[in-house]
Amino acid sequence: SRGLGDVYKRQGLTHARAGLELLGEDAWERHYRLTLELHEQAALMAYSAGDNPGMEQYSEQMFQHGRDPLDLAKVQGMRLIFLSASNRLKDALDLGLETLRSLGQEFPADPDWELAAAKVAELHNRIERENPDFLSMPPLHDQDPQLAAISEIFIGIAGAAYITSPALCVLIFVRCLELCVTRRLLPACSPWLIVGQGIHLSALLGKVEAAHEYGEKSVRLAERESFRTFMPSALYHQGRYVHFWRYPLRETLDLFTRGIEISHDYGDNQFIAYLTAVWSRHAFWASISLDRMVEKATRLRGFLDTFHYDVQRRWVNIFVTAAQALRGGTLARGASWRRTPFDDDRDLPDMKQSGDRQGLLFANCAKAWVATLFGDHSTVKK
Repeated sequence: SRGLGDVYKRQGLTHARAGLELLGEDAWERHYRLTLELHEQAALMAYSAGDNPGMEQYSEQMFQHGRDPLDLAKVQGMRLIFLSASNRLKDALDLGLETLRSLGQEFPADPDWELAAAKVAELHNRIERENPDFLSMPPLHDQDPQLAAISEIFIGIAGAAYITSPALCVLIFVRCLELCVTRRLLPACSPWLIVGQGIHLSALLGKVEAAHEYGEKSVRLAERESFRTFMPSALYHQGRYVHFWRYPLRETLDLFTRGIEISHDYGDNQFIAYLTAVWSRHAFWASISLDRMVEKATRLRGFLDTFHYDVQRRWVNIFVTAAQALRGGTLARGASWRRTPFDDDRDLPDMKQSGDRQGLLFANCAKAWVATLFGDHSTVKK
């Protein structure tokens, strides 16, 4: 389901449905594992092809019939991705934490940054002391069902936690990587975990060189077959949070473009959305041609419209509108962006209600810069 083009995803969904029809209604008892795998593949194919009702239908069947923690975690993981893509971030976070509790992983209700920084430092010191070789450590596969289930939930919950409870997101990253180091096994999402540790080292502890090393290791690990589906994640996080501390911002754009292409190859719609948003942001601030920036960002945004990635679509709209304002293509001036793709009366209240602090930050930074160039100093201060 990951490494197929759109035509083959639709064909794969058709074949999965045909297989389920052949097995019949009582297949759960007679051919449990085969039926479960067919429902899982049908759900993944439906999600990759943009058939969200189909994805919900097949994942609900898995949830009703699943018999072990990993089966249920796979279902919940898909539900988490769907909830996040539908901008139901709080629902996704609550569901993910509840599922992690059932797997023996408790987290504080409202962690602060001091606790998050302490946990990042503790794990970094342990990794330096034990020096685990991530690049040759064996893939998880089926050796540890609990770790496999936890990593499934982590994949689905991380995005929602990042936006609605960033300190909690750090703790989730740390816990998952800590389990990998302890058990000397790497789930498929390990490149994401490793670059995440680098991000937190840079942001919370100021260890820029160590952060970059984690990021580079993450990208190299993603080149291995077992971890290749997480190459988009590795490129996104390395480019957005680490790479630009050492290189010109403009050089991150190639990382994001490569990540978008790989995401399309693997059917990873979620990271197409993330990479599109961050490409637009960096392109706006990197002093490339505004015409080029607007044309490419608008074209990339069409995919987000199709798959209803509302949060990331709003982020792209912020930078497209700011660029159009700077080149004189809209009525947007200073803080008044009415009748543009990013309207104060429509989008800002929605972002506040959903807890999208990233979007509010992006909007106010872009507005301040536009107001500066138009000499609107009272708006800059506001």
